[in-house]
Amino acid sequence: MTETDLARDVRILMDIEAIKRLKHRYFRCIDMANLLELAELLHEDVTVDFVGGSYRFQLTGRDEYVRMIARPFMPISSASITAITPRSMF
Repeated sequence: MTETDLARDVRILMDIEAIKRLKHRYFRCIDMANLLELAELLHEDVTVDFVGGSYRFQLTGRDEYVRMIARPFMPISSASITAITPRSMF
């Protein structure tokens, strides 16, 4: 393994870790209904395309996304997030 290979592999591992941390911050914001911090995590031009068994939901823009996420938050409700971690290959 050369220094260049090692540097590349370290960069890949650092990128994977950054993605994991962002994912955990996102889920924590959802769990805590922390919409201000959630907005900070998103790019202003975020594009979303949720596809489920009988639905497809699309939107564009951070403000629209945060409004959509905020709608079901109520003091008497709770939610559970299930996240699937894909295999990382490099």
